Amino acid sequence: MRKKIIIGFSSLLTLLSLSVIVLLLWSNGVIDMFILSQDEIIKESITIDEANLREQPYIICKPVRTTGFDWLMVQDEDKNENIKYVIIIGTDPMNELKAGYEFSVTPNRFIFYVVEKNERYSEMLYEHIEYVVDGWDILYPVSHGGIIYDLFGLHPRYIIQADLLSSP
Repeated sequence: MRKKIIIGFSSLLTLLSLSVIVLLLWSNGVIDMFILSQDEIIKESITIDEANLREQPYIICKPVRTTGFDWLMVQDEDKNENIKYVIIIGTDPMNELKAGYEFSVTPNRFIFYVVEKNERYSEMLYEHIEYVVDGWDILYPVSHGGIIYDLFGLHPRYIIQADLLSSP
């Protein structure tokens, strides 16, 4: 009986030691760097401070899946919270990236650099805003829409190949 307890205790110590080693490697970025090296980086995210360094006005939007609109603006060009469905004309990251479904329904926030703002009315006299843009960035942190990446906080700084549709 004493031998079984010692063997059980020894196994527990080994498992605990391995767990500590994995946590140390994880906290120092070694494991994340290994996993990151397995995924091709498509685009690096930026912070609001980095966006503010540009002279060009911008809006912040989230992707949505609703009839007539692909983007929900959450901050307007005057940096005010302004929640409205908008139409983006120009460079659209979901089309440009050919983003997969999981990535396209994440709560990621995108910055669009505005060239022109147009207020339009539809045939039913419904007002909507169109923004002509000439570039975009994604705000940190990036959510990937997959359990493994998001649960373990992998690649919060990058859009990676796994976020895109696979090529046939």
